[in-house]
Amino acid sequence: MEFVIQQLRSVIIHSIDTFNYSNAEFAGERLLALDNSSHSIYLYAIVLFHQGKHKTVYSKLLDIVDHLGCAYLFAKSCLQLGKYKEGIYQILKQGNLDDETFFNKPEMRFSYENNRSMTPDASAVYHLLGDLFNKVGDVKNASLNYSSALKCNQFDFEAFTKLCKLGVEVKVKNLYKQDVVDEFLPTSPNTILPPNHLNTPINIHVNTPLPSHVGSPFNEDISTPRIKSTTVPMAPKREFIKPKTSYSKVTSRLINPPKKPELKFTTNKDIENSNNYLIQLYIVFAKAYKCFSKYDCYKAIRILESLPDNEKETPWVLSKLGRLHYEIVNYKQSEYFYNKLRLIDRTRLNDMEYYSTLLWHLHKKIELTYLCNELYDLDNTSPITWCVLGNLFSLNREPDEAIKCFNKSIKLDKNFTYAYTLKGHEYFSNDNYEMALENFRTSLIIDNRHYNALYGIGMVYINLGDYEKADYHFKKAVSINPINVILICCVGMVLEKLGKKNLALRQYELANKLQPLNPLPIFKKAQLLFTMQQFQQSLQLFEILKDLAPDEASVHFLLGQLYHLQDDKFSAIREFTIALNLDPKGNYLIREAMEALQEK
Repeated sequence: MEFVIQQLRSVIIHSIDTFNYSNAEFAGERLLALDNSSHSIYLYAIVLFHQGKHKTVYSKLLDIVDHLGCAYLFAKSCLQLGKYKEGIYQILKQGNLDDETFFNKPEMRFSYENNRSMTPDASAVYHLLGDLFNKVGDVKNASLNYSSALKCNQFDFEAFTKLCKLGVEVKVKNLYKQDVVDEFLPTSPNTILPPNHLNTPINIHVNTPLPSHVGSPFNEDISTPRIKSTTVPMAPKREFIKPKTSYSKVTSRLINPPKKPELKFTTNKDIENSNNYLIQLYIVFAKAYKCFSKYDCYKAIRILESLPDNEKETPWVLSKLGRLHYEIVNYKQSEYFYNKLRLIDRTRLNDMEYYSTLLWHLHKKIELTYLCNELYDLDNTSPITWCVLGNLFSLNREPDEAIKCFNKSIKLDKNFTYAYTLKGHEYFSNDNYEMALENFRTSLIIDNRHYNALYGIGMVYINLGDYEKADYHFKKAVSINPINVILICCVGMVLEKLGKKNLALRQYELANKLQPLNPLPIFKKAQLLFTMQQFQQSLQLFEILKDLAPDEASVHFLLGQLYHLQDDKFSAIREFTIALNLDPKGNYLIREAMEALQEK
C-alpha cells in the first residue's frame, strides 16, 4: 500500500505541474481514501487552493495542527477569506519548519527548479505573516516579517515592495549582499553586463498617484501624500515581536533555523558572478522602487533610465516610467511610455487605470474610448476595466454613469482604493460633499498613505470654509508626497484664506522651484500678487503663463485686466477676446470687463 500511496502522490504532483487540477483533485480523493495523514491532506489542499476553493481548504485544514504546510495553506486561505487573526494564530503556534531556509542555501538558489520542495520554507512563511499582520493594521510586525522574508530570500522583490508601501525606511544595501565584497549600483545602461562578463567589479552611482479629477485651476491632477516613515531594521535578528493578542511565540527553530554547512563554489566562478549580476540588478530595481514609493520621481526616473535597453523595454519598467512622468505632470512623456507598454502587451490590465486617468487629463476621448472597448473585450470582470470605463463617462460629463462604473469596480474588488478615490472626486465635482468625504475616508481606511484621498478631503473642507481641517489634511498629504507641487499650492491656498499672504507666496515659490515649467504655482503666485496690488510683478508672471498655458481662459482674462489697469486698451481687448473664445460660459464676466474698458 505504501507504493500505491507514493504513486498517487506522484500523480497529483505531476498534475499540478501540468495544470491539470481536476485530475489532481480526483487522485487526491483516492489518496485520502488510503491515507489520511497530514502530508496527504496538505497535498490535496494544494490542489484545492490552486482552484480557488479557499473555503474548502479552510474547513479541511482547520483541525490540522502538526504540519507547517497545512498551517501555511490554512493561513493563505484565511488571507483570502478575511480571517486574518486565525491565520496568524495557526502559523505562530507551529513549532518547526519541515524544511529549513531552503532557498537561502547557495546550492538551492541555482538548482531549485530541479530540487523544489512541496512545503514552504522560512521566507514564504515570513512573507505570509507579513501579509496577515498588514491586513490587521500591525505595521510593526508586518515590517519585521517582510524584512525576515528578505533576509531568507533576497530575491523576494514583492516583499520589498510591500515594505516600501508601508512607509518603512528601507536600507537597500543591508538587504542585498553579494558573494564577494564589492557592492555596486549602475549609472548608465552600459554598466550592467551579462553574467559571463562579470569578472570585473562594476561600480554604479545613482545620482517625485493616484491621479484625481480635481485639482488646480487648470484641472491638473493631484497625487497624494504619505504618513511619516516607520523605521525598522532591514535585516533584523531572527527574533519575533510578540503580538498584542495571545498568540503563541514562534519557536526558535522557526525563527532561527539551525545552521547547515554551505556548499562553497571554489571552482565555479560563473555561479558566483551570475549571482552577483542578479543581485546588482535587483539593487537597481530596489533603489528605483524605493524612490517611487517615496514620490522621489526624478531620482526614480534617473535610476530606471540607467538600466540596459533590454530591461527598459520590459512592461514593469515601462509602466513605472509612465506613472513617474505622470506624477510630475510630464503628460507627454508619460503617454509615450504607456503607449510603448501597450505596444509590447495589449492584453495587460495592470496600470491601465492610471493610463486612463492620463487620457482623461489630456481630454483624449477617442483614445480612452478605444482603451475601454479593448479592456472590456479582454476582461469585463476586472475592477480595472470598470475603473477605466468610469473615467470615460467622467470625461463625457456623465457623472451618474461614472459612479455606477466605479461602484461596479468596487464590487469586484472591495479593496480597490483608487476606485473609491475617483468616485469621491466625481461626487466632489458635483458638490455632493458628504458622499465625497465618505469615499475619500474609505480610501484612507484601506491605505492610510493614499495622499490623493487626503487631498480630496482637503478640497472638500476648503469649499466648506473649514480652513483648519483643510490645512490639516493638505499638510498630512504633503508629509507623504513632499514634492507634489499641487499639494504645496493647496497649502498656499489655505494660507491665503487665513489671510497669511506672505506665507502663501512662499509656498507658491517653493512649488515653482520644484517645477519651474508647471503653470499652477506661477498662476497662484501671479493671482495672489494681483490681489496684493503688485500689478507689475503679476503682469510679468501672467505674460509667462500665456505661453505655458495658452488655452487657459482665466490667464487671458486676468492678463486683460492687468493691461486695462495699465491703460493698454488694445492689449486688454485682445486678451479679453481670447478668453471669451476659450470660455463662452464665462462671457458675462468677460463682456462686463470689455464694456468697462469701452466706457473708459
